[in-house]
Amino acid sequence: MYTGRIVEEGPVQKVLTSPQHPYTQGLLAASPSLERKALTPIPGTEPQLTELPPGCAFAPRCSFRRAECDRAVPEFRQPEPDILRQPTQPYTRDLLAAVPEIPRPTQV
Repeated sequence: MYTGRIVEEGPVQKVLTSPQHPYTQGLLAASPSLERKALTPIPGTEPQLTELPPGCAFAPRCSFRRAECDRAVPEFRQPEPDILRQPTQPYTRDLLAAVPEIPRPTQV
């Protein structure tokens, strides 16, 4: 989940061993492990939830960013039978379901 939107879901073992979304890949690369000596941080910072960009909220931090990522929130696709993810590549036009609109939080 990134800025209140699910970006990838599936069986835990598959998501952790074969992440499909760049944010999931970044989280795992930034997590400590006994095998990995250096952590790879995700570049940039999260946007304010009250100031989300019109497209994919992860786009400013994503190395796979495309022009379409800045225009609209990507829809889910199914690269494998039991994994859903938001697309980051042009070949992801085979859509499974739309990402629901998340209401923006109000100031407290």
